[in-house]
Amino acid sequence: MKLAIISFTAAGKDLSIRLFKALSQDSCMLFTTNKLADETVSSYGNDLNTWTSNAFSNYDGIIFISACGIAVRAIAPHLKSKTTDPAVVVTDEKGQFAISLVSGHIGRANELTLSVAHAIHATPVITTATDVNGLFSIDSWASCHNLFIRDMKIAKEISARLLRGEPVGMTADWFVLPQLPKGFTADSASVGAMISVYEDSSPFQQTLHLIPKLVSIGIGCKRGTCADTIETFVLDCLHQEGISLHSIKQVCSVDLKQDEPGLLEFCKRHQLPMQFYSSEQLTCAKGTFASSAFVKQTTGVDNVCERACVLGSQQGALIVPKLSKNGVTFAAALQDWRVTFEY
Repeated sequence: MKLAIISFTAAGKDLSIRLFKALSQDSCMLFTTNKLADETVSSYGNDLNTWTSNAFSNYDGIIFISACGIAVRAIAPHLKSKTTDPAVVVTDEKGQFAISLVSGHIGRANELTLSVAHAIHATPVITTATDVNGLFSIDSWASCHNLFIRDMKIAKEISARLLRGEPVGMTADWFVLPQLPKGFTADSASVGAMISVYEDSSPFQQTLHLIPKLVSIGIGCKRGTCADTIETFVLDCLHQEGISLHSIKQVCSVDLKQDEPGLLEFCKRHQLPMQFYSSEQLTCAKGTFASSAFVKQTTGVDNVCERACVLGSQQGALIVPKLSKNGVTFAAALQDWRVTFEY
């Protein structure tokens, strides 16, 4: 996590430095008042509201070393949604308590609270209902494993049913689940979770779609193909195959395309990471692929899209063989994955 730690007193500043050293696996920035700032701890400036606004946009988690009231008043104008707000944790300047304040599950504030408490030997304070009752938190688990939660209302209903002791279904469409968490069943239920990269898998009356980022897509295109042409074709391919855009881990292609404006713009629009391979690397992809003499003459390898996505998926299964239209080629591969219920 990318963290901002803010303090307001000398004791709080000292504690922030202790936390910085203890949370070395995370990227941390330290902030304090103008009076206390030095070469180690930066000033947050003259306006806490402005600092908090910037912190909400630029950090995954914010740790206030202060009274809860200071933190609450600072973050209140900037709260938008439990799906997008950063984790907010509060600890007192003596480090007696670490409190999960906002985004306990999806933002992973509960997890951060436990890390902070362990680092400074504080008492963790976590108040989310599933956690205090020792029940499985579907949204915490999904966030930890980078699964997209399609409908938070159904996620909330699942938590409510678990708290009432009512059964909740869970299934997945391409692997066998291990032993399910307490309260979940593989049998029929009216409400349940479906782990799938496909959008239309709805085995329950109310199905919570949990979408893992496991699909690498390979794209090839003629030089100068515009972003709109690429976007229209790729989205049509995904829709035709029923694959969720939220399941896309990355876009893969040959390194000759790493400066292709249309491809770069498409990836930017959808915030998709890019991975490029040399023709030699693509040749090493394992499998049987569609072959094109023209593509080989142009790029040095007989197929770009299929080979690229298979490499991107760590030699996963080719789930969509080469499709082409208007000078654009598309293929998709699914990375192997086995679910665990740890978080």
